[in-house]
Amino acid sequence: MADDLVSPMTLEGLDTSIIGRRISFHPELDSTMDEAARLADGGAEEGTTVVAEVQTAGRGRFGRTWISPAGNLWVSILLRPSLDALRYLSILAGVASARAIASTTGLDVTLKWPNDLRIGGLKVGGVLVENSLSGSAVRHAIIGIGINVALEPSSNGAITSTATALNIECGKPVDREKLLRHLLQEGDRLYGSLVAGTTPWPLLEEWRSLLDTLGKQVTVQDVVTSGQSSHSYSGIAEDVDAAGNLLLRLPEGQRIALAGGEVTVQQDPDSVSNQPV
Repeated sequence: MADDLVSPMTLEGLDTSIIGRRISFHPELDSTMDEAARLADGGAEEGTTVVAEVQTAGRGRFGRTWISPAGNLWVSILLRPSLDALRYLSILAGVASARAIASTTGLDVTLKWPNDLRIGGLKVGGVLVENSLSGSAVRHAIIGIGINVALEPSSNGAITSTATALNIECGKPVDREKLLRHLLQEGDRLYGSLVAGTTPWPLLEEWRSLLDTLGKQVTVQDVVTSGQSSHSYSGIAEDVDAAGNLLLRLPEGQRIALAGGEVTVQQDPDSVSNQPV
């Protein structure tokens, strides 16, 4: 049976104010995102956290399959933010994840815009945020975070050259309970500041400093939705704005702001990833 990553926190205390006030571990789930949504619909309190050893139907951004074997970290967190705070959740989750990995392993982590976690240019995890709105009010939001700890990229030919895992990068097993604890604590600190009305500029600046996409020649492919055509834009990723949009300088000189999409960095093989969130 898989180790229960949650029991040590229950016994020792997590020391958080919001995130992790209720936390559950499942040896197997279809999706931590779906379980958190079910709990949200049932009135679960803000900060409820779902952890699974294995996901059988995990997903990333754009509805893509998220490979979710045992030995890694699959987490979803239920929040009930204001509409203003909602737009910063993905940024918050990326920063919290990078901090947690660095604190646990000492490794240098970067982000490929918007929130692919990378080490040495290889993807080690990512972030997904889904929300439910009622008019202009947020019913709930769910942050999903996946981090490769023991994943073996060589076991899946599609990701052999694009992904890595913490155990590989450290050359030894990483303590997942410690990683989870750091992740929830960092997320709680950042979210507490956000809901307290503290200016998000320090968060945005830290996120920007982690982005390894800036200054590079990239192609951004629009997300394709029903009834719409796909578009791609190529240019220099110059900066990000206060909303987290990527500011792309096109060859003809125009600068445009892109809210989302699939980014391919020139001479970067990451257009295929193990968990394309």
